[in-house]
Formats: sequence, structure tokens, C-alpha cells
Amino acid sequence: MFPQLCPGCQQALTTPAALCERCTPTQAQLTSESVLLDTTAEHLIYLGAAEGKWRRMVHALKYQNNTGIARSLGPTLARSVPQAWKLDVLCPVPLHPRRERERGYNQSRLLAEAVGQHLHLPTRDLLKRVIYTHQQAKLHHTERQHNLKGVFALNASAQNLNILLIDDVLSTGATLRASAEVLHRGGANNVYFLVIAR
Repeated sequence: MFPQLCPGCQQALTTPAALCERCTPTQAQLTSESVLLDTTAEHLIYLGAAEGKWRRMVHALKYQNNTGIARSLGPTLARSVPQAWKLDVLCPVPLHPRRERERGYNQSRLLAEAVGQHLHLPTRDLLKRVIYTHQQAKLHHTERQHNLKGVFALNASAQNLNILLIDDVLSTGATLRASAEVLHRGGANNVYFLVIAR
């Protein structure tokens, strides 16, 4: 891991600039402990806790048009993906089309493409968001669960695929669990998870 972002990178968070070499993380964490699955098998890759520098980076990627964050984090996250997962495809958590138009991009797709480039795997929009919802970050835990009922649907076949599901941050896990449920119902073999922060 690395210390706080250097002054140059802190100032650049509001631009599309990538992180400098010193501020680019060199290691991600792989864990079997999360709110997503009750298993002893490793299933989640992340860089750090959703506070401090990681929170600022997620915020910059998501709300300040800093698309360079995804490019900077892609190689490190990709190196942490176990070959034993035998992935077929990377799938970003989708935004509703209205929100994607407002933001101009889907930050999870940018991250998936950056990781996929280094894994030589395709990024596919297997899911679509069919209901416009309130932003999850502004809701309490129980509201988040209710907010996501029926929100996601299959956009393409997930049959027999090993999928890496990618989002920017994991908090209550409601978004990733709801997405994974739809993929499993669509015939996915295994679904694994990757986020910047948790």
C-alpha cells in the first residue's frame, strides 16, 4: 500500500489525470470475508477501506470525471485475480441510462475495461438497470435492500460463465448481491467480485 496521495495527485483528482507512479497502488487484497457470500472461498478483490485516500479516489472517479483513476488502478487489480477463477468475462454493475447520461459514463465499466485490458478478457454488459433508483449512498441499510428489488435484469446471456462483477465500492453489499442474483438466475456458473474500496 502507499501513504496519503501526494499534493500533485490530490490536486489532480478533479481532472481526468492518472495517478503518479508513487501514488499508484502496487497490491490489492483478496478475501473470503465479506457481506456478499457466506463461504471460506476467496471471492472479493479490493484495494482498501472506504475512507481516506480510497474514498477520495472513488469520489473523484464517480463524481468528478477523473477517469484516469480507473486506468491507474486497473493493472494492480488485475494482478490480484486468481487464475483458479477461470474467468470468462468481466461485467460492470450498470447505471440506469438516465444516470449514465447525467454522469457521462459508467465508472464501473471504466474500471472493468481497465482490469480486462490486463487480463485479456472482454467486458460485457450482461446486466441492465431497468428501474431508476435513488442513489444508494444516500440511503440506510434497509432502504438500500428495498431500493434494489427488481432493479436489475439480464441484458445478455450469462449461461455457464465465470464472471467477475465489478463496482466502485462495497458498503452494505446490496447492489452487488442483487446483481449477482440476476446473473445466477441467468445461468452463471460462478460470480466473483471486485471493487476499489469496501
